[in-house]
Amino acid sequence: MKAKNHLIYIVLFKYLNSRDKSQLKFIISTKLIAVIMMFTVATCARAQNRTTSEQLNDLAKKLEQVKEGSILSDRSWLINNNKDTIYFKEFENKWVLIDFWSTGCIPCIKEFPYIEAFYKKHKSRIQVIGVSVDTNYKRFIKGYKKYNLEIPNFFAGGTLTNPFYVLNLKKYIKKENKELISYGTFIPNYVLISPKGIIVDKNIPKPSSLEFSITMNKYLSQ
Repeated sequence: MKAKNHLIYIVLFKYLNSRDKSQLKFIISTKLIAVIMMFTVATCARAQNRTTSEQLNDLAKKLEQVKEGSILSDRSWLINNNKDTIYFKEFENKWVLIDFWSTGCIPCIKEFPYIEAFYKKHKSRIQVIGVSVDTNYKRFIKGYKKYNLEIPNFFAGGTLTNPFYVLNLKKYIKKENKELISYGTFIPNYVLISPKGIIVDKNIPKPSSLEFSITMNKYLSQ
């Protein structure tokens, strides 16, 4: 309120000391534009905060749909190296191990030989697929060709409308401000889905570890 009064005083002072009426019009219009701009910026900031809040709430709901114990939606889709769209229902009735990775991820690359060795040994019992969380298809193809991957690999589309992509997202609480929450991809990451489409385990150990063999043998013997 003080700021508004101060602005009025300035305009009146200019008016009393001005002999040029056009100057007065210019002063008033300039100040009016400034007030409108301040109001617009404040309004936009509030709208942006509401939008961000709505987006976080929407994302939280999407994450709830892909938590452990949930059934992965048949609408989940992937794009292969020929740009064909593949739906999750094509993998049903078989164990599915998903290797989430991205081009340039060094830890992901180091695990490729181990996941491929596992695939060759157990492909009659389980379907192993690589899913790229790269930001675009071109980058995925670049990595796919560069690493000469043997297991079937797909692009998740980089969109929150695809449950396959959301399946890899994790919630982060910032250390400097615990009230600030963000979400991001988490790689390398290995997720196991049952023959019934149930998300069984979203944190399978790295294929190079002893824990990986123990964990996978436990599930496959069920």
